[in-house]
Amino acid sequence: MGEFAVAGLSVARECSARGAGLHTGAEVVVAIRPRAEPGIVFVRDDLPGKPTVRASIANVGLELRRTVMREGTTEVQTAEHLLAVLFVLGIDRVEIHLTGPEVPGLDGSSLIWLEKIGAAGTAPGTTSRAAIRLVEAVAETAGTGVLAAVPNKGSLIVDYTLDHDSPLIPVQRVSFTIDPDTFAREIAPSRTFVLEREVAALLAAGLGRGASTQNTLVVGPQGVRDATLRFPDEFARHKVLDLLGDLALVEAALEARVVGLRSGHTLNAALARRLVALGRGPVESREPGRRGATP
Repeated sequence: MGEFAVAGLSVARECSARGAGLHTGAEVVVAIRPRAEPGIVFVRDDLPGKPTVRASIANVGLELRRTVMREGTTEVQTAEHLLAVLFVLGIDRVEIHLTGPEVPGLDGSSLIWLEKIGAAGTAPGTTSRAAIRLVEAVAETAGTGVLAAVPNKGSLIVDYTLDHDSPLIPVQRVSFTIDPDTFAREIAPSRTFVLEREVAALLAAGLGRGASTQNTLVVGPQGVRDATLRFPDEFARHKVLDLLGDLALVEAALEARVVGLRSGHTLNAALARRLVALGRGPVESREPGRRGATP
């Protein structure tokens, strides 16, 4: 096992966006600002004292259809589309200021976040980014789903099979070597989706209040309502997008092949916890059971 270093990055200057949360419907302004120290930290500007929540798997709570992070009584919801962009670009040190509890859904994909952050540019940090290189496979299962990570020195590959158990969405399989260009071209534009028959139950549960056919692919017996697919397999691509956003919570670069079948946020979080348990360090690979230096 050799050593490898990964440069830590921040944004070069502030960038911002405004929109409604997909689930709360709350109108929120987001400002992404440079941060000197490692860590992606959300700041709730709307709350007294401006409390913070770090984007870390230690702060993740399991919620229906989205990832929620909490520190104490402060929470941030549905950050995965933004976190996916930061993860793929290698940005590991920013402050993300919010005027509400949920990151805006924008068009339901990562595309607008990618454009905003791309326009702001990146700046190098003064320390290296943490990194994990697997030497043996790890896996998590739940119900009929499975998510595994196996060694793959030199890159992150994601293979995903979507089997939604519905005649409305065919089985779809996608595979990508994750890098900024591939992400921008093949993954970032893919939008979140829901079956039309699920909408009433989600609304009854207090979710989907900001969702519409403008930011969510609503799939019914006649196909996708009021929208045209950006890719024939857009649904599977969006599952990859969500996975990348949840992997950002490991707070490390990752060299592995990640393989998923019928997996979602619950298994994503479980795998992220396993990866953190392997240990990580700023410049050297980590083996299962071996503790590394704290970055």
